[in-house]
Amino acid sequence: MNATAMVRTSVEMEEEGIFDKQRALLRIDPELLEQLLHPQLDPNSKNQPLAQGLPASPGAACGKCVFDADTAERLGRTGVNVILLREETKPEDIHGFFAAQGILTSRGGKTSHAAVVARGMGKACVAGAEDIKVDVSARHAFVGDVMISEGDTITIDGSSGLIYLGEIPTIQPTFSEELKTLLSWANEIAELKVHANVDTPERARTAASYGARGIGLCRTERMFNVTDRLPIVVDMIIADSLEDRDAALEKLLPIQRDDFVQLFEAMAPYPVTVRLLVHRCMNFCPASSSCWTSCMPCASTKP
Repeated sequence: MNATAMVRTSVEMEEEGIFDKQRALLRIDPELLEQLLHPQLDPNSKNQPLAQGLPASPGAACGKCVFDADTAERLGRTGVNVILLREETKPEDIHGFFAAQGILTSRGGKTSHAAVVARGMGKACVAGAEDIKVDVSARHAFVGDVMISEGDTITIDGSSGLIYLGEIPTIQPTFSEELKTLLSWANEIAELKVHANVDTPERARTAASYGARGIGLCRTERMFNVTDRLPIVVDMIIADSLEDRDAALEKLLPIQRDDFVQLFEAMAPYPVTVRLLVHRCMNFCPASSSCWTSCMPCASTKP
């Protein structure tokens, strides 16, 4: 039984008096509910999978295959949907994650960099598809005798780990009335309320629509990963003077302030926990462990 059917029958059985709300909730496999929170492949599709890896982050995604993060970012800026295909990913690929609809790797598992980052971003990911041989320099990948060239359209299903050639229609997630009813019962019974880990206003609004009762952790540093902000952060880090660093911070201040306003509005009236970044002075002075701004002894020195 799929997630939609499980939710519907649970609500109907409670309404018919077959069992109570708590029993209705206990029928639901939480992992099965992930099907309802992410895009899914059209069940009427007859396409046969080309390969299979590990279902590392749920959801279905389709796009043009690209082999590096820079290309993903460049095409993403023009509105092209892309799937980032790598042997394995690394932290410096983060801008490619933001631009891509999904991530596919030939190495790694459910705790690999690609899997963990994709899950945190809510993007589809298939990891460890060992049948795919990636040749980044030639911009090709091979599955047996089948060659995937950069620009070819592929579809991945992060819920099953299946990979397809070509575009397969996807179904966007929707909250049915039965699911809303079920979640309201869960809130009535739950002793612990669900808080989301989100870092942007968009994700805060999504979390609130899914029923989150607050934000357990907003990681300030994640707010700066968007491609139009990351260069400003880099300028701040590599600044040669206090003036250059302050100039970069002045650019970031209104951006982050607006993010916080939107984030608090999206989650109101529920609590939000924010992890701030604290400036650690590079000079060995007594204030270095708690200094938030340039202290007087350091004002004339390089940061």
